Parts: sequence; C-alpha cells; structure tokens
Amino acid sequence: MNRLNKKQYALIKCMERVKIFSGLSPTDILFILKVARTQSYGVGEFVYRVGERGDEMLVLLNGSLAVVIATGQKVAEIKAGTCVGEMALFTGEPRSASIVAEVPSTGLTLTRGSIRLALKSMPNAYSGILENVIGVLSERLAEANSRA
Repeated sequence: MNRLNKKQYALIKCMERVKIFSGLSPTDILFILKVARTQSYGVGEFVYRVGERGDEMLVLLNGSLAVVIATGQKVAEIKAGTCVGEMALFTGEPRSASIVAEVPSTGLTLTRGSIRLALKSMPNAYSGILENVIGVLSERLAEANSRA
C-alpha cells in the first residue's frame, strides 16, 4: 500500500472499528473509502426517514444520531464509529425508523452500487462484510427479542 496521509490513516482506523468492516485489510478499506462520499448533517436534519426505500448506509465519523420510530419516540442513539442503514444497503427494503442528527454530524455514505463496484475486485472482502453484516443484524434481532 502506498504511503498514507494523516486523513486517510484516521479514516482507515475509524472504519476498522466499524463492525461490518472488521477484519478487512487497510488496503481493502482504502479501496472502499474511494467510493464513499462525505455527508454532513445539521441538528434536527433527517439522515433517513421511516418508510423510505433505501440503498445506502452511513458510517458515522463524528456527532450523534437519534433512531426515531414512526410514533416519534426516540429508541436509540448512534455514536461515532458505528453505522446505520446497512440493512437497506443489502436489501433495498424501506427504512424501519427515521435517523435524525442530534448534534452536527458527519459520515461516509456508501451506496449499493458503489460498494458492489468496489468489492467486485475483492471477493474475500465482500464475503467478510456479508458475514459481519449477518452478525450485526443477528445481534440487533437478539436485542429486540430480549425487549419484547
């Protein structure tokens, strides 16, 4: 891998902490970062709205996001270093909750098309990400079942 600048190094370190990118090499993560776009949100701004069809996810780099269900109740908080929307990235299903910025927040957006394009040449990374997504979704399902 070529020599990294400070920003690239910091982004790679942040992405390594995101569960769905766990176990990927810095080279693979850098390749994924090339297809991501930076997005900023102001306080109260919607990242996603419940019911919208989705084909992208957001890796939160800084800030804090609220998960709000259709009744308007806040049910969770998303902190920097985590992602949101990964289920829609892979399934295209409508959003199950709204995501709203609680403070000024910045993240990296990955679309289904961009991630597929990036991972076409990295089949091991693709299978690793899918395994990680299954793990994350399983954890969330177990949490939801324990609350029911």
